Amino acid sequence: MLRQHTDTATSETLSLYVSRGRLRLDSGAATYSFEDLYTTFDTAFAAAAIVPQRIQKACILGAGLGSVPYLLEKKYQQTAHCYDAIENNTSIIQWAQRYMPLPLLQKTNFICADAHTWVLQEQSAYDFICFDIFKELLTPPQFLQHSFVAALSERLQPNGLLFWNMVSHQPAVRQQAQNFFDTCFSKIFPQSRILKSVHNFVLYAEK
Repeated sequence: MLRQHTDTATSETLSLYVSRGRLRLDSGAATYSFEDLYTTFDTAFAAAAIVPQRIQKACILGAGLGSVPYLLEKKYQQTAHCYDAIENNTSIIQWAQRYMPLPLLQKTNFICADAHTWVLQEQSAYDFICFDIFKELLTPPQFLQHSFVAALSERLQPNGLLFWNMVSHQPAVRQQAQNFFDTCFSKIFPQSRILKSVHNFVLYAEK
């Protein structure tokens, strides 16, 4: 193990180590980052068939160690000029800044902030947004409110892409994810669908 840190405010224990030749960041049973082996988003990006070099300005909510930008650039031929990475844990930001490949780090703007507050207050617009925020294995309830999803829609440019990660490993949480999609997400993003991986749903929308 390379690093371990327990957040005194949340009691969340983060573990950073090397697995299968990649840096992996875990918190409890949840994987927060795993370079190009972050299969949840790899599966989703493949299913969405993102056109090469489509993404120019991206926002990552729940940055981890930069698995999403890494995947986009290494495997999906994206050449975004800017990634705004929103992360509320300073240890994760410090580790990302230490271990991310330099060319990717140079165009990643780390913002230490609460993602809920940031989205409601921010005015920038993006052609790609990725939501990857969990408390252990669940999406914190404030992000499941209509007001937040509507604000997120305002941050997405016309024809922009949104990927929203939710766990679906148990019937109860799978039903919660389905209900959120049916009653909120798909109402705000009519051009949307659920992309399924082994233990996750990725809600995908094109504005």
